[in-house]
Parts: sequence; C-alpha cells; structure tokens
Amino acid sequence: MFHFAVLGGDLPTIDYIHGLLSPANARATNAFGCGAPHWAAAAGNVEVAEWLFARGFDFSELNDSKHGVVGAAAWKGHRPMLSWLLRAPDGPRLVGQLHNRDHGGHTAADHLRNDGRLDLARWLESFEEKETEAPNGIDQAAALSVKLSAAGINFASVGK
Repeated sequence: MFHFAVLGGDLPTIDYIHGLLSPANARATNAFGCGAPHWAAAAGNVEVAEWLFARGFDFSELNDSKHGVVGAAAWKGHRPMLSWLLRAPDGPRLVGQLHNRDHGGHTAADHLRNDGRLDLARWLESFEEKETEAPNGIDQAAALSVKLSAAGINFASVGK
C-alpha cells in the first residue's frame, strides 16, 4: 500500500500511511526488490523523493535486476528527477549509478539509446564521475570528515 501511495504522489497520504507502518515495513521491497525510492523515481515526483530522502530512505539500493533509482527515472524520461538524483546539493548525488550494469550488461544510458531516446542518453553520459565521489554517491571528503570528527580530529585543521 505504501508503494502505491508513493507512486501516486500525494504527500498527506504518504505521510499518513508511513505513520502507520513500522520502519522495517516502510522500507520493505516488493518481489522484485523495488522499494519506495524506486517508485518515487519511476513516478518522477521530486517532492516525494525529497520527502523519502529526508526520512532516511536509501536511494543507493539496487533491485533484483540491478536497476537503481537513476535507471527508473531515466527509463521514464524524468529529467528533473534525474537532476535531483545526480546533482542536487541536498540529494543523494548518485552519479555512480550511471555506471551500474544490469544482468544484461546494460546501463541506463544503454537502455535509453536502445529505445531511441538519444538526447537523454547523451545527457546522462555527460556526467563524469568525480574522483572524490564514492560509488554510492557519498562524497569521500565528507565521509573522511565524519571519520576524523568521530576520532576527535578537526577536519578543518588538518594540514595546517
């Protein structure tokens, strides 16, 4: 029921149903391994994706076919969702998912090219993964800062 609410995009309904579920049930996946983030991406609803992300839903998970949220948004042609997923400062920044290959060996851009949607495929391919970005989209500098802070080291003072 929660996944259908996410797909439908009505935030009051999503919020209500989410409040009725245990955290484990809210984050459950369907028989194909798709969770709420997959459905938000497939629907192209950035507002719902932001709501889920703010509540700690994992956008880096792949389903059983090795498709991620970037692929779900790409196959449906949702460029605003892709922009949020890939480059929004407050989003998951999942550029690494552009390199994911499904069981058939295809990336999201490959599927778009096969469908004749060359403009969107080229747009996706224009993103180059930065050396400082980890495969799951977390900035390694930020991750290092968290680790250093946990060890009692002030990241800003390193190297001074």
